[in-house]
Amino acid sequence: MISERLVIDDLVILGRAVPEPIKNGRVTVCTGGYSPKLGLIRVYPTKPSTPIRRWDIVRVPVEKDPRDTRTESWKIQGSRSEWERLDEKVEVVGRLKSDDRPNLVANLTDGCVNEINEARRSLGIVKTYWLWLTSSRR
Repeated sequence: MISERLVIDDLVILGRAVPEPIKNGRVTVCTGGYSPKLGLIRVYPTKPSTPIRRWDIVRVPVEKDPRDTRTESWKIQGSRSEWERLDEKVEVVGRLKSDDRPNLVANLTDGCVNEINEARRSLGIVKTYWLWLTSSRR
């Protein structure tokens, strides 16, 4: 079975998960980002040592894993056979400007997890509100 392959060249890194052990003793980190062309994206596996940071814009060759039905999920091409060189496949091509960050995140937020579930998405950003209560007694 041939899986879908492409190169994402505009992926803004939004965050990375904690390291998780996978098969063969490897340790991986799931990376979440946003592509203006593709929307929210999950890229895996990445090595904990992959030199990317939040707000980096990266270029990465990916493919669909036929066992992963989540539309947002993409696997780095050659992640198993080229594990030792995996860091080289993720190329930082830019960085999102500080002024553009708030608008990007604001446009990606949902009000609650139910909205994400109803849209049948596996990734989302939930907007939270903080209510500070103070006592009138002193």
